Amino acid sequence: MATTHANTARAGHGVGVRREAALRQLPDDYARALRLRDEGQSETAIAAALGIDPGAVGTLVTLADAQLARVLARPPSAEAGSS
Repeated sequence: MATTHANTARAGHGVGVRREAALRQLPDDYARALRLRDEGQSETAIAAALGIDPGAVGTLVTLADAQLARVLARPPSAEAGSS
């Protein structure tokens, strides 16, 4: 059973590494907004950190999620060559 857990942990780590690499390809505000959201920050806190209106956070995060999904949908070799 420990082997299965170790394999799951490694697989989860790989996903996190790939996601972090994809986040680095996004515009800075998109990446920051997603990281802050992932940390559990409120829309008000995200807005303050980014210097934007709190009402714009939902739209920004939606756009950032969509762009992140597009980056993650590319084959891994396509990710490595772009910055």
